[in-house]
Amino acid sequence: MGHLYLLCHLLLLPISGHPPKDTLSYIIIPGLHHTYGYDILRNGRMLIHQPSIPCKPGFDGFSTEKDARKVALLVLEKLKKGVMPPSVTLEEIKAGGVNLPLHYQ
Repeated sequence: MGHLYLLCHLLLLPISGHPPKDTLSYIIIPGLHHTYGYDILRNGRMLIHQPSIPCKPGFDGFSTEKDARKVALLVLEKLKKGVMPPSVTLEEIKAGGVNLPLHYQ
């Protein structure tokens, strides 16, 4: 039993001896009323679930997948730079060329 544990433990260690770096990714998800949001994943596990437009009240997401992707990429960049929390402002969303519904502008 002890040899099997040691073998399994050694197989799980990275070859370099250093822990693997975090892998950040995103997926576009469906939102309410035919809109889109995003999930941010760290090492395949959900870190942020954002089905609606951040920094605004309400439950509707972005009108297009492209707009949801733009904001997801902005959040990923903040995370990579160590910004915590990786909040986005309305100004950042607008500066990114995201089309917002009229009642959000």
